[in-house]
Amino acid sequence: MSREINLPMLYQTPIGPHDGDSWERLCQVCLKSKYNGNYIEVPASPGDYGLDGFTLQGDAYQCYCPERECSDDDLYNSQRDKVTRDIQKLNKYKNELTQLLNGVKLKRWYLLTPKVRTNDIIFHCNSKVAEVKSWNLPFIDTDFNIVALNYEYLANEIPIAYSILDYTKQPGELSKRIELNGVNISSEEIAKYKSDLNNTEQTQNAFRKHLARYPKNDGKDYSDRVLGQVDRTVSNLLVSTITTRIHTLVFWMHLIR
Repeated sequence: MSREINLPMLYQTPIGPHDGDSWERLCQVCLKSKYNGNYIEVPASPGDYGLDGFTLQGDAYQCYCPERECSDDDLYNSQRDKVTRDIQKLNKYKNELTQLLNGVKLKRWYLLTPKVRTNDIIFHCNSKVAEVKSWNLPFIDTDFNIVALNYEYLANEIPIAYSILDYTKQPGELSKRIELNGVNISSEEIAKYKSDLNNTEQTQNAFRKHLARYPKNDGKDYSDRVLGQVDRTVSNLLVSTITTRIHTLVFWMHLIR
């Protein structure tokens, strides 16, 4: 009998529901398509240093989407805090960024977010520009600016991205063994989960992420907790993909009328 999956309440964007992880995946594919080889993704390990990626022409990108539905005020507050935190990383990790950028001077730092609902986020971005310039960082251009962009910036690339990010058409066993790393979760539970749902690289990554939350070798069984959390993560992927395809179709039908 299949496990019951409880569908999460994701953030409703104009192109369908998303959380932070699914929004970043979408943006990464869109940006790689948009810049055709001139975009470099910055992996989150050991840290993105305030950049999810950058172009060789000096455009830096950071992706942000709320994890769930929120008011316009809460959306602004979370976007404001995201800009403030990540802009500080430019100075905090200046040595690492100097090596990473390798001579590229940043002209723009973009916050890619589904919605921009208030002018306040524009004002906040503008207020941070002088602060960044005051650090005299070697990779910041004299024309540096900070800009918040909504989903429409990627309008041409979004259909391409969704044709690639089809998590519902990747059946099969996990290609790599799930590393339990000492966390007590029974092999029977994992086998049952693998037989119940399509297994993808994303499912494997979800196991690793949630197993890391629990102590190792303490004799307790965390099976139900881990599997419940993996259920929600996989649900995010499936619901986001299926529902967003409907929204995207409606969006493009409206444009071509």
